[in-house]
Amino acid sequence: MSRASKPTKAIAYLRVSTAAQEENGAGLDLQMTRINKFAQAAGFDVIETFRDVQTGAGEDSLKKRPGIQEAIARSKKTGYPIIVDGLDRFSRNT
Repeated sequence: MSRASKPTKAIAYLRVSTAAQEENGAGLDLQMTRINKFAQAAGFDVIETFRDVQTGAGEDSLKKRPGIQEAIARSKKTGYPIIVDGLDRFSRNT
């Protein structure tokens, strides 16, 4: 990407499994730090962030997480990619 190019827009998605992890904040903060570092290196500008506090385990885990549903809907509408800190943040059921 040249310096004159504008960054490509992207969506960030963060997930922790428990309320205690959310209250601690370290898991969400670390995920956002890693996402921002990747985005900057890859030429993305994170314009929206969605998050959930819900386990990623189970076949219906995507249905139980409103944040991921909103991120997917926004991505479909805009064509912006969703950046996660790891695939296990998106889903444990591959």
